[in-house]
Amino acid sequence: MTVTIPPPPGNQYRRSPFTPTFGSTPPALVGRQQEVDDFAYALDNGPGSKGRATFVTGQRGVGKSVMLNVYHDIAASRGWTSVHTPASKGFSRQLTEARLPEVLEQLDTAHLSRSKMVGANVSMLGFGGGFTNRTESTNTLVPDFRHQLMRTLDILSENETGLLITLDEVHRSQLDEIHEITDAISYAFAQDAPVAFVGAGLVKSLGVV
Repeated sequence: MTVTIPPPPGNQYRRSPFTPTFGSTPPALVGRQQEVDDFAYALDNGPGSKGRATFVTGQRGVGKSVMLNVYHDIAASRGWTSVHTPASKGFSRQLTEARLPEVLEQLDTAHLSRSKMVGANVSMLGFGGGFTNRTESTNTLVPDFRHQLMRTLDILSENETGLLITLDEVHRSQLDEIHEITDAISYAFAQDAPVAFVGAGLVKSLGVV
């Protein structure tokens, strides 16, 4: 049995802009301009814009993950910071303990300093120096998602920018974690904080969410 291997395409070959590729943004998006415009307007229009919280739904392969990529691009074009995680078990902890601290570290490393030394003074003559120490509480504070979120948004607001949070593969089996995230985001909305949220998932998997 023999097979014929097709030759490589010539210079006249043009890639189809409609070829689906899992998770990557194709050369062209069809029928999505209104969603793109609405989200861009929501970021531009300030706190209170309803388009700052949305869900992308549909069957597998319709481009939900692609739209999340596009929303990240829109946020970046406005100077916003973005964080993303799949909504698998433990995603709220991932956001709280990894994704948001990464943003904080980039924005203000002083917030993550673990040094007990907060200052030192040394005289110009080389003597009389000393250290200033801070008294630390023995009660360890474990920040939850809302605490980390508002801490991040406070810094972003000072710099006149904002934060986009995206969740992929949202499923009703993670309702407790989803509520933790959405409750915190609702609180941030009530404070007129610069935040936006986009979730994506299968229609049947969302249930009552």
